[in-house]
Amino acid sequence: MTLEEKAAMIDGASPLRVLWPVIIPQSYPALMAITVFHILWAWNDYFGPLIYLSTAKENWPISVALSTFNGIYGQRPQIIQAGALLTLMAPLLLFVVAQRFFVQGIVITGVEK
Repeated sequence: MTLEEKAAMIDGASPLRVLWPVIIPQSYPALMAITVFHILWAWNDYFGPLIYLSTAKENWPISVALSTFNGIYGQRPQIIQAGALLTLMAPLLLFVVAQRFFVQGIVITGVEK
C-alpha cells in the first residue's frame, strides 16, 4: 500500500474512490505497456489466423497476407520490402504514440538516469 492510498483512506475515501483517482493514474504506464504488447502480439500472430481463417481471405491479418504477397512477388524484392515497410508502420506509430506514457511511468516512479 502506497502513501497516497493510506492518505486517501485516512481522509475517508471509499475503496472505489481510492482505486479511481489514486491507483489508476499511477498505473497508466503499466496498463499502456500491457496494451501495446497485446496489440503487437495480435498484430504479429501468424499461425492462429492461418489455421482459422484459411478460407476467408478478406479476413486475413496483415501477417498472413504479407506471406502470401511474398509468395506472389518473390522475384521482386523491392515490392516485398515496400510491403514489409507498410506492415511495420502501424506498430511503429503505436509505439511512438505510447512512448509518452512510458516516459511518464519513469517520471512517476522516480527512476533517475
